[in-house]
Amino acid sequence: MFLLAGALGLGGCSSALRRNRYRLTVEVETPEGRRVGWSVMETVGSFNDGMFKGLGNAVSFGTKGEAVAIDLGPRGVLFVLLTPDQERKESGEPFDVFSRLHRDLWSEYGIDAAAMDRMAQARGATAVPLDMLPLLVRFRDIADPKTVERVDPNDLAEKFGSGVRIARAIFEITDAPVIDKLLPWWNGPFPWLRPLGNGVYLDTRTDAFKVSKDQFQQGIK
Repeated sequence: MFLLAGALGLGGCSSALRRNRYRLTVEVETPEGRRVGWSVMETVGSFNDGMFKGLGNAVSFGTKGEAVAIDLGPRGVLFVLLTPDQERKESGEPFDVFSRLHRDLWSEYGIDAAAMDRMAQARGATAVPLDMLPLLVRFRDIADPKTVERVDPNDLAEKFGSGVRIARAIFEITDAPVIDKLLPWWNGPFPWLRPLGNGVYLDTRTDAFKVSKDQFQQGIK
């Protein structure tokens, strides 16, 4: 739903591109204290509402940003990815969740240019129900992609130990830049992530549970 489509049919005096930038913050309570991770994401909307209206997609979205990483010290790192958890029907990718939480700002036809303008003016923190969060994962060994595991947002203790739970998750509109800083290990030096050329990386998926780089990071060179 939220893949940026081609520009064909989107010109002809259509509305200008709209950009919503929002921060997802996740706070985790542990016996050692509260740990916090956040990431700024940007969604760009293109609207085919000009002279070529009715030809091609009415609206298309593209997202730039990266997963939220919460460092739990010796317990490991919890990642909130950019993709839905297929085992939770309320789960969505970040902009999907963000837009559903602000559904009162949509027009009768859905998310149009004016709706994105209204969402961009939203202020304050919006709580995210845990079941709506995107896919959560951890690596038993951060250097081995085959050790990736799904994490239940309602039961962090299963993977991280007794007393570990999500205290809260919130979305906030922000003017802060999208920064590639939380996941530097994607680009080396691990041999299983050596670039193959043209931005293609070795597939880190396994038959048991599949994750890949674009679920951790999108639109960042």
